[in-house]
Amino acid sequence: MITLFDEYGTPTLRQDRENEIFVGVAVSYKKSDEYKVFDKIETLIGLNNNQPMKNAQITNNKAIKIAEVLSTLPISIAVITIDLHNISFIETITKYHQISNKIRSCEREVRDRPIAQIIHSKVLSNCLFEAITLCLETSTDLNEFDVFIDNWAIKAKDISIYLQYRSESLSKNIRRLYPKVAVKPIELLEQDTKRKRFIDSVTSVVSRNFYNKSIDTINVDITEKETKMMNQMLNEFTKKANKTNTADAKSRAAD
Repeated sequence: MITLFDEYGTPTLRQDRENEIFVGVAVSYKKSDEYKVFDKIETLIGLNNNQPMKNAQITNNKAIKIAEVLSTLPISIAVITIDLHNISFIETITKYHQISNKIRSCEREVRDRPIAQIIHSKVLSNCLFEAITLCLETSTDLNEFDVFIDNWAIKAKDISIYLQYRSESLSKNIRRLYPKVAVKPIELLEQDTKRKRFIDSVTSVVSRNFYNKSIDTINVDITEKETKMMNQMLNEFTKKANKTNTADAKSRAAD
């Protein structure tokens, strides 16, 4: 299987942000169906063009036509969203960002990670997991996935470490449910390829809710889930810090 990932919007909490939600879209299809998929859609979205239509270049009428064709293709789509306007999420991730970076600096001696990267990684991880499990729930003969993601603002010197960590985490989570399924190391989508143009255009259409419900799709808002998980981690951080402080106090008292 081939799974392609792209995002829509900007994962920022700034007040001047253009979007209220950050969206991740993953499209999956059998490798043997790739030619068929691209052949049926290439003229409509310009797969052979250096700059295919995306975002505002796709009118509502064109988006509806693309969605109609997508509904006839042997593909599945996973859509993951985070509400950037959710107050609880904003407060939690702001605190999580501060404390996790302090831990990164003091214990791991690595540089700080911006909030945008935290939000992006949460959407990416959830989207790839949902995309792959969606395929596995609907087909019993799948055993291998090739995953390609958009090169979203990843610093060149961090790419190999980032992809390795994401690959290992995704593979581990999939194998817990499907031990015989292999997820190959995640690769970046190369610029100016049909796969890159395809996922760019599909993401633009899907993120605007122009897609036919007959497409095998899962749509999940992970705002509440991720807020809860970050709060749990913050509680663990606090417990660990309290234990360390208590141990230090006892040590000083003994001295």
